[in-house]
Amino acid sequence: MTKGYPLKSIALTLPRVLWFYTRQLVWPAGLSVFYDTPFVDGPGARDFFLPLMGVAVFAAALAWLAR
Repeated sequence: MTKGYPLKSIALTLPRVLWFYTRQLVWPAGLSVFYDTPFVDGPGARDFFLPLMGVAVFAAALAWLAR
């Protein structure tokens, strides 16, 4: 259940969250029990496209290393 958040905002926030945890996996700095991730309302370069490209590059690198 989304607790009142629009599905569009959840989908637009997903690349940012995945990129954040990918960075934490590679360089675990600033660790915390809870992380505040604000929702993304529109597909901007900084909040959507750059994290999406970063996650795609990381996934491609993992696939290449797995081969």
